[in-house]
Amino acid sequence: MKIYGNKPPEGKEAISPTKKIDRSDAYGGGTGMSNVERVSTSAKVNLSQRAKDFEEIRGRIDQLPEQRTDKIKILKESIENGTYSIDSKAIAAKMLQEMI
Repeated sequence: MKIYGNKPPEGKEAISPTKKIDRSDAYGGGTGMSNVERVSTSAKVNLSQRAKDFEEIRGRIDQLPEQRTDKIKILKESIENGTYSIDSKAIAAKMLQEMI
C-alpha cells in the first residue's frame, strides 16, 4: 500500500469500492434471529468455588438481624443535639488493646 499524502494520485479513487451484503444470510438465514439469539436455552454457568463461598457468606449476612438500629438512632440524636462527646482515653485504650 502506498501513501500519497492528502490526495490520491490521478485516476485513483479515495474510497475503496464496496459490495452489498445480504444480511438475511448473516443473521440466521432470513429468520430475523441473530446468532446470539439462537443460543441454546440449556446453556449452563459454572461458578468458581470462590464465587460459591461468596454467595453463601452473602446469604448468611442477609439473614442476620439488624440489632444496632437503636444505638444508631441514639447516636444520631446526640450528634444533632450537640451532646455527643468522644472519650479519647477509651479510644486510645481500645487501639492499644487491639495492637497487642
